[in-house]
Parts: sequence; C-alpha cells; structure tokens
Amino acid sequence: MSPRFTVTPAGRIAAALRCRWVMGVFAAGVALSACGTVKRRVVQPPTAALMYLRGGDVVLAKPGGGDARVLGPAQQALLAPDGRAVIALSTGGGSAVLTAYTVHRRAVSSRVVAVLAPPDFATRGIRLLAWSADSRLVALSGYSLSRSGEDGALLVADLASGQLTTIARGTLLGASFSPTRPDRIVYARATILQLDDNEASLWIASADGTGRGALTRSGLASWPLWTKAGIYFARLERLGTAGSAPTYEIWRVQPNGSRLEPLTGISGGPPAAALAASADGRRVVANLESRSGGPVTVWTAMLERNGWSAQQLGLAGIATGVSRNGKLILANVFGSEPEVEAVPWTGGQGRSLALGASAPGWNR
Repeated sequence: MSPRFTVTPAGRIAAALRCRWVMGVFAAGVALSACGTVKRRVVQPPTAALMYLRGGDVVLAKPGGGDARVLGPAQQALLAPDGRAVIALSTGGGSAVLTAYTVHRRAVSSRVVAVLAPPDFATRGIRLLAWSADSRLVALSGYSLSRSGEDGALLVADLASGQLTTIARGTLLGASFSPTRPDRIVYARATILQLDDNEASLWIASADGTGRGALTRSGLASWPLWTKAGIYFARLERLGTAGSAPTYEIWRVQPNGSRLEPLTGISGGPPAAALAASADGRRVVANLESRSGGPVTVWTAMLERNGWSAQQLGLAGIATGVSRNGKLILANVFGSEPEVEAVPWTGGQGRSLALGASAPGWNR
C-alpha cells in the first residue's frame, strides 16, 4: 500500500515540492516526509470465516458454523483470504454476474463487479478459480466470443475497478495466485482440448498478463496450487483405457522451474476438485477419482524431514480446504444430504459445521 499524508488544498503544490520520502523509515512500516507528516500503515488481521452454498444462496458463518448469514444468490462462490469478502457468480437472463459481498461487522453490502454476457462472453462454462493473497483480484475461466467462435480464456477481475484482464487463451485447467506480493498467477493451459488433458502445461504470468513464461513443458499438468512450499499440480501418468480411467499423481515444482518431484504414494484417477494446502504448504490434500469408477479418494500428504508421507483418508466426500495450521480438513460429506464438516488431519469423526450445504471454503 502506498503511503499517504494529508495536505490542505492551498499547500498541496508547495508540499509536493518540499517533501521527500525517507526510505529507511518507510521500510520499517512508517511513512515519513521531510515536512514532518507521519502516518503508520495499518494492516488488519484476517477475519476467520466459513462460507458455503445452500438453497441457491451463499452463506457466511463463523469458522465453527455459528452466526450464519445469507449474503445473496450464487451458483459459485469463493471466500476472500481476509475473510471479509465473498465473490459470487450467479447466472440468469442471458448473463453471468460477478458480485462482491463485503461484511462490515453486522452489515453486509453487495456490489456488482462485472457482467459477462454476449457479444463478448458466453454465459456457460464460467468457473471461479482463485483469490489473490491480498484479496484484491479474482481469477476465473470462461469462453470469449468472436466471429470465429468460442475461445477459452483465463480472466483476472480487479474488485476495486471491475476491470477484466485476459491472461491467456486456450483450454484452461485451473489457476492459482502467488502466496505473496507482487501478484503473480500460475495456470494450466492447453492449446487444444484433448482426451485426458495430455496437452496441458503450466505457465506463470504477472496478474496483468505480462511476463508470461512456461513453467513445465511435459504437457501433462493441470490444476496447480501455488503455496509457500512450491507449486503443486496433478500430473497425468498413464492414459485411460476402455475399462479404466487415466492415472494421475500429485507433483511439486518451484516457481523458477526447479526441483520437479512427485509426492510419493499418491495415485488415482482424474482430480475431482482443486488441491488444498496449509498456510506453509507442507500439508496437502487431493481428491482423485477412482480409476475403476468407484467413489472419490481423498489423499493427504505431509512433508517431513525424510520426505513425503501420504495416506488415503476414509472420507465419503471431498476435501475443499485445510486449516492454516494443517490440523483440520474442511470437507463436503455426502450422505442423505450434503454436510460440511471439519475433519482431523489424521481422519476419523468429523465435526458438523452445516447441514444441506455444499462447496465450502474457509480461511481458518
């Protein structure tokens, strides 16, 4: 955040000529000018929250499920890292609307960020993908329209201005922002749609679309997740057959392209949901479909001193998040009705957070 200080209108030009920044003090978190004005930068800590969909609406609650409040209609939604905003996607009337819901203590405000509709965008196939770490930007994929037809596109929406920036075109298979500033984004892109996504590679770009470069060139990567411990992704290991699904494993690579390695012990069918990780990136969960057409298998992997340890989590559902300390897994459990639960990292009995709910997210 750029430092600011107050100057009266009459003295604005003179102050601009007289004042200069003392960078040593600014680096310590204090803005100081030669004219003596001082202002500290205030960074609010994140507000822990739980979000989920129920009955066609998006709901925001405390991490334990209490104090649930309906924000508004949504078919998809993502909770901001700071816990104070939710981006929601709702469709109808030939358009798709991105709405930002912001919570101010007990009050909830809503603002339309962008409307995606012909002749520029198709309203079908839009998918919310990720928030930037500073809760300013949202990545989504969809289809742009032109005289030549539909073309897949990765878009970044700026919540303050409503501006949509096209980052890449092609078949998009997931995206994730860098965990620290400056905002960068990793995404999986294929130039053509092929069976098993075996043409998709990882790319990295700045959040404004500049500085684009290939991270992997194997053509087998999809659904990346950028963490402090590296970038995780699903890698196609074996093509499917008439009687079985393809085989995927979870791999990790550093943002500079080094140390490409598998998370030993994880294997299954195509990813059923995006990957999730703890704040330090050392605990990861993955949902992989069964190669034989059975239920989704939830895998947990933990980075230890002697390497990775992985296990299957006996969960009748999918994992959608990991607590910041890695001790709890947020899960959507499927029974007589969908339920949101907080499950211990090692598995076992979970604690119910919401009934009849789906697509949960949290920043606990």
